[in-house]
Amino acid sequence: MPRKVVRRWLPLQRSPVYRHCIGKVKGRAPDGFDLGNSPFEAEPDGTLKEIRPTGMYRSTSPGDVHREGGGSEQDVIVFFDMRGGDSVFYEILDDDQNVIAALSYTDFLSAYKAQQGVG
Repeated sequence: MPRKVVRRWLPLQRSPVYRHCIGKVKGRAPDGFDLGNSPFEAEPDGTLKEIRPTGMYRSTSPGDVHREGGGSEQDVIVFFDMRGGDSVFYEILDDDQNVIAALSYTDFLSAYKAQQGVG
């Protein structure tokens, strides 16, 4: 079952290191954003892995470990399409790649409801 999520990074904001745990995650940077502020993917140590141009689709398989972030001058928006039921989507890792948290669909739904002021 697909789960759609929109992620916004503020300028210079970075994600923690994390591991994909579900079948497929597809991400896309929407059209109309400055390419100088494209989202990026980096190795856990911060080494740049890929800059994602506007409009690019990318698919990630389970087990992939990385971090992501946005540009330096303006917000970046990325759309994610996650497939994998109600299991754990991501494991958040420390610098030694030990699991420190896990995020499931239920966690994302709870966060969304909290943002909307819905119990």
